[in-house]
Amino acid sequence: MSSGHKICEQTSPLTNGYVELNDDIMIQILSHLPLRDLITNIPLVDKRFNGFVQQNMLWEMKCRNGGISTQKVLHPIRDTYKELYFNETYGRNLIRNCCATEQFEHWTIDKDGGDGFAVEESPHGANPIPPEAFEESGEPILKNWVTSYQWCKKSQEVNLMESDLGVLMDMYQPDILVSVWICGRFDCSSEYKLKLQLLDKSKSVLDEHIIQEDIPSGRKWKKLAFPISHYGKGVRYLRWSHSGKDARFWAGRYGAKFTLCTLRLKFSFTTSNT
Repeated sequence: MSSGHKICEQTSPLTNGYVELNDDIMIQILSHLPLRDLITNIPLVDKRFNGFVQQNMLWEMKCRNGGISTQKVLHPIRDTYKELYFNETYGRNLIRNCCATEQFEHWTIDKDGGDGFAVEESPHGANPIPPEAFEESGEPILKNWVTSYQWCKKSQEVNLMESDLGVLMDMYQPDILVSVWICGRFDCSSEYKLKLQLLDKSKSVLDEHIIQEDIPSGRKWKKLAFPISHYGKGVRYLRWSHSGKDARFWAGRYGAKFTLCTLRLKFSFTTSNT
């Protein structure tokens, strides 16, 4: 049918049914998506969208949207901002009440042998907690736990499913960085044990790492630290348990002291690109 009028056809560039905006606008939009959608769903849309997720510009925007400073990044390479975003967002200490400032809050006391656990405002019979520990923690006040002449043991469980960390660990296998500061006394040697267990969603043990330290008589603090890597998929809980006692069976609390229990995830995306 002809009416003498021509219909003005307006065309929009479409790709797979969506309006094809320019790359910069698309990246700005994607930078506001929740992380889980961004890394699990968006790359599946098509090759172009997968490319967006690989771009430094997107992750730089994610950093700025999240209030993460990028000033220290002087010579970015691929994935520099992605690594910065992940470590600033998910690299916090996963241990709650890591330095005894809340007494035993968030901890389960499994054994309270001898005269039992106590919290010291400042270490008795030992040097003050070193400045390096304060710098590491960023806290103005650090206290420490002290043990007795029989094993004193406490534990804490971290649920990785509460903040998508389990999914991120499956995808990227970040290193698990474990550390704690320990000390004895000038007049009594002591013992310390730390066990870190990696558990699946049913809390079955997938892997465990144990460190034991004989602490000689002395006043100096020591940092114990080790990484855990290549642990595979399925980790949904981390269980930290540690214990101490003195080595001379003295009444009172002459056993191992410890503080600043730290459990962090360290994401690394840039090493293969350097």
